Amino acid sequence: MPHIYCIFNETNNNIYIGSTSMLYLSMRLAQHRYYYRKNKAGISVGRYSSEKVFEDSLGEYDCYIADIAEVSKEERTQVESFFIKHFKEQGFDVVNENDSIYSPERYKQKRAEDYKKNPNKYKLRSAQYYYENKDVILKKAKKKYQESKKL
Repeated sequence: MPHIYCIFNETNNNIYIGSTSMLYLSMRLAQHRYYYRKNKAGISVGRYSSEKVFEDSLGEYDCYIADIAEVSKEERTQVESFFIKHFKEQGFDVVNENDSIYSPERYKQKRAEDYKKNPNKYKLRSAQYYYENKDVILKKAKKKYQESKKL
């Protein structure tokens, strides 16, 4: 059965709430540490908000993992979301950037905020995509134009 867990950093008092189906929570903590070390060394393995729990500490071994609840697969995301909100409301420094429940509205809002922070990044990405896929884009536009003329 899945577990909801908390990683706590004694040095900076940050916490991370997560869930796992791994048998041992120590294995999940080791996985978080592995991702942190790889990203810190410049080897990108993705962006994880759990990295923040390890920052500003004397080392990632100042962090401990604790089991909060054992839940069914069906209630896993709801319970994880509940604990993220609960710990934030209680005044803890929760480093989770995202909620465990996917929301299209929240995703659009986050994208808009990211765009406001660095619009040139997205403009450059868009221009790069256009130049790499110019032929395909123009073919689709031409086809769409021809279909609209038929109507």
